[in-house]
Amino acid sequence: MIIKGGGMKRFGILLGLMFSIPVLAQSAIDIPLLGAEKSDFHSTYTWADFLQGKSCRGDFSALQQLSFLSPQQKALRDKMQTYCVGQVGSWDTLLSLFRQNKKALLIDQTLQENGSFMGYIKAIPYYLFDIHNTQTTGLTLLAKLDKIQNAIEAKNPEEIVLLMQDLPPKEQLFFIPLFNEANALIDFKQALNGEEVLF
Repeated sequence: MIIKGGGMKRFGILLGLMFSIPVLAQSAIDIPLLGAEKSDFHSTYTWADFLQGKSCRGDFSALQQLSFLSPQQKALRDKMQTYCVGQVGSWDTLLSLFRQNKKALLIDQTLQENGSFMGYIKAIPYYLFDIHNTQTTGLTLLAKLDKIQNAIEAKNPEEIVLLMQDLPPKEQLFFIPLFNEANALIDFKQALNGEEVLF
């Protein structure tokens, strides 16, 4: 084959491109990502594990060692730091907190309705016992409190928040710590499910 003049030049360019394209493609593949490293870490820890009281320290430690975290992984790490490292948010703690607040509310209400002397006498059962009807019906304050306690014992933070919003505003003030803790548990559940968490 005879190639004349400018044809030889074009042929040389064509040959050069044919041999350099695989080299360029290979070098593009080998170039490391600058900045953020991609992570395909997925937590194996679930909300069901949390409800059963299983430890999530392993997944938390794995998240701590990653150099780059997605926004969802950061939210999960922050929530795990609360619930996997310490004993914060255990259901027994939540129930104990509710009982203290419930006792304070019922004693306060009894004293206001009956005056000091008679109020203290009528409030004695609240000092001594946790009065709780598990098969509650009705719309009285006691019935509403029983429903909240049932939701705590069922480990259902969404139901806790929903039922607490049904209390009159004055009574809600007694349960602000419980309300905050239930909302934090909802955030943790969403983080475990890979949903967006609003801080």
